[in-house]
Amino acid sequence: MSAPPASSHGIIPYQQPHYRTGRSAASRLPEKVLERIFSYVCPHSLDRSYRSAEEAATEAGCMLCDMRDLARCRVVCKTWCTVAEQLLYTSIRLDSVHYCGLEDELQKRRNRGSFLKKKHEPPMEVPEMRMRLLYRTFQENERIAFTVQFFKMPYMTRETCRADLARLVSLTPELKYCDVPEGLFSDDSSCAGLKAILYARCPELRKMTWNTGCEKNFVDLWAQPPWRNLEVVILSSLHVENADLVRVLNSLPALHDLTLKSLPWISDAVFDATPNPFGIFPALSKLSIEDISSISLDGLKVYLQRPIIAASLTELTLISTSIPASSISELLAAAPSLESLTFNTTISRILPAPEPPRLKSRTLRTLRYELTPDAATKSLSSPTPSYYSHLAISLLSGGLPSLTTLYVRDPTFSERLAGHHSTLTHPLTIHTKSQDHLDWNNQLLKAVEWGNEDLLAPPTPGFVAQERPRSRGGEPPAWVKGHGRSGSVSSFSSVGLAPPSPGFAKKERRGSRQDIWR
Repeated sequence: MSAPPASSHGIIPYQQPHYRTGRSAASRLPEKVLERIFSYVCPHSLDRSYRSAEEAATEAGCMLCDMRDLARCRVVCKTWCTVAEQLLYTSIRLDSVHYCGLEDELQKRRNRGSFLKKKHEPPMEVPEMRMRLLYRTFQENERIAFTVQFFKMPYMTRETCRADLARLVSLTPELKYCDVPEGLFSDDSSCAGLKAILYARCPELRKMTWNTGCEKNFVDLWAQPPWRNLEVVILSSLHVENADLVRVLNSLPALHDLTLKSLPWISDAVFDATPNPFGIFPALSKLSIEDISSISLDGLKVYLQRPIIAASLTELTLISTSIPASSISELLAAAPSLESLTFNTTISRILPAPEPPRLKSRTLRTLRYELTPDAATKSLSSPTPSYYSHLAISLLSGGLPSLTTLYVRDPTFSERLAGHHSTLTHPLTIHTKSQDHLDWNNQLLKAVEWGNEDLLAPPTPGFVAQERPRSRGGEPPAWVKGHGRSGSVSSFSSVGLAPPSPGFAKKERRGSRQDIWR
């Protein structure tokens, strides 16, 4: 670019600077692109699961700081405000503390005296203050209140701030999932107000649990169900008959995930396919049966024989039932669409002779095969190795070609596969642990070429694999995968979040000058 012409006196004349007008390039980005970018700023804003705050938490940074950064993106321009606000308030997570070095500084500020604070006034709890500020936000902006669909908070917060929680949910009619006190599931009188508000103001709830003490309310649901769009139902320790259970389940057309736990009055007759005035057991995609000895293999096979069930059931969980471990091959044959199977039981004898058919399933991807020896059985050797040998033979023979994840309670199971011929064409992640350990150890096996043969061997140094214990054997939440900050599921106590680990205090401190609920 040529220089401006000089005057006769050699002085360059002053020129008015050019200011760019119009919309910036950042504001012209498509909303889908902005949403993708903001999901890296605050990964947990994509949490759309029906799991509690303890189950959905990760160790990937400080979630309160991430939410604060997303709130700052909201004030940049109108385009950013629309996208960031949708992410910020669709799935709200209200934590008690910052899981970074900022918590120490904030605690010092809270303990600092103020002339506005009375001398003997007890300090207000931080979660309670955040809930009240959030309630004020909903009162002032009804559009934001209608955006909220998921609301999660720590255990102690939802147990102690029941009145504040009731006021919050009364302003969110589109709520699909909310962490609520345990007393709500058993008709505790202290939760009567909150339950009445959920009945009247939250018709879009997708998950609900009924425990001991609420049999009457559960049986009466078929007459006028308050939540017709329930997708996930958990029934624990209820004394209900087969007919009442089927009648209530048929009144929920969107139900696809059902957990039956410790139901003493339920039997195989609940799966009877004969038409009756109460209906038949509904078709599900996920079924979990725990601690129910009255349901046998024959009753479950009657349910699986229906064509619609065989095509829809993808996840099956059997824990502490009367179904023997030697009959898993029959279950896999009756459920051709099964993708995940969890089988947990105790074994008192070795695998009976003749040996049962090998496990075969072309769709099974995840198998939790957890067998523990019966403590009442007094024998010199454990009966579980015979079952794990049968499982290893089934894997090596190609009976489970789609299997990618396997959980076994045998620390030497990987050695049963290493060095043997196999038709395995993809890596297999094996989670193993002994009977005395709580954490799972991961090992990735893959097929390698050795001469002209295919052998199973541990991963080579150049292969992406890790040997690390993982708490609870859980996978990272789906909303974390592929968003830059993957983390394993944390172990939390039953009364709330664990204290921040020392590693978080070493991170860069991010200050906050805004006294908002975040």
